[in-house]
Amino acid sequence: MIRFPAEAAGLRFERDPDTSRSLDEALLEAATASPEPLPLLEHLLSRLYQRQLDRKDGLLRWSDYRELGEFQGALAQHIKTVFLTLKPHEQQALKFVIRRLLALGRGEEGHLIRRTVPYRDLVSSPELDQRAGAKGLVDRLTKEGLLSADTDPKQELLISVPQDALLWKWPGVWQWLSEDRNFFRMRDRLDASLKSWLSGGRQTDDLLERGIGLAEADTLLRDFRSSLSEGQIDYIQKSLARQKRRRRVRDNIGLAAIAGLAGLAGFATFAGIERFNPENRRKNREQEVQPAQQNVDLASSQRNAL
Repeated sequence: MIRFPAEAAGLRFERDPDTSRSLDEALLEAATASPEPLPLLEHLLSRLYQRQLDRKDGLLRWSDYRELGEFQGALAQHIKTVFLTLKPHEQQALKFVIRRLLALGRGEEGHLIRRTVPYRDLVSSPELDQRAGAKGLVDRLTKEGLLSADTDPKQELLISVPQDALLWKWPGVWQWLSEDRNFFRMRDRLDASLKSWLSGGRQTDDLLERGIGLAEADTLLRDFRSSLSEGQIDYIQKSLARQKRRRRVRDNIGLAAIAGLAGLAGFATFAGIERFNPENRRKNREQEVQPAQQNVDLASSQRNAL
C-alpha cells in the first residue's frame, strides 16, 4: 500500500542523509504501530504526493514528512491550518455542518456514525450568515480533502466525512458531539418522520402528531434551530400550525357546546316560569272570589235579621 502505488506513479522515497533510512520504511513502521493506520496513512501519502507535485521532482521527502507533522500529527495539523484560514462566519458554521454529517448508530451505546448528506441540505439554512458560512466551509474542506464529495445517479452532489480520524483529530469537536447525543436522538427521529412525509407526497396525515414527536420537534426548533435545515424547519412549522388549527377548532366546538347548554337552560327556565304563572293566576282568582262571596253571605244574613 505504500510502495507499490508510489512505484506505479513513478515516485521515489528519499533516504535520510544522517541515518540512511528510507522514508517508506519509516511510514511502514509508524503505520504498523498505529491502532487506526489506514486513514492517517492515506491522508499523509496524499499530502506528500501534493508536495512533490508542486515541485514536479517525483521525490517524497523527509523534510515534507516532518513539516506535515509526521504520521500521527499530519491530519490534526492540516485541520488546524485550514480552519485558521477560514473566515469567522465559516468557522461558526462548523457545528451545523458536522451535526448534519453524523447520526447515532443503533444499540444502547449509540455511537456516532458518519452519514452522507446532499450538498444543498448542508448549505441551506434559515439564516443568511449561516448559509454563506456553511457553503464556504464545505467548499474549502472538500477542496482540502477533509470532506468527501460524490455524485449519486441523479447527479446530486453528496457530502460525507471521509474518515472517523478526522473527528478524533479535530480539537474539541468529538467532545461537544458526544455531549450532544440528545440532539442527535431527537433530530434522527424527526428525520424519519420527515422522510415519510416527503415520500408520501407531503400529505397532512404524515405531519407530526400530538405527544412526544411534536414536543421534541418544538424543542429542536426552539433550542437547535441553527442546526436544522430549511426542510426540517418547514416540516416542524407545518406540524405546529396544524396542531394550532386543531386546538382552535376544539375550542370553538367547546364554546358552541357551552352556548348550546346555556340556551337549553334558558328555555327550560322560561318554560318553568310560564307553567308557574297560570297556577298563580288561578290562585289569585280564587282569592278574589272568596271576599265577594263573604259579602254576599253577610248581606243575606242582615236581611233575615230585619
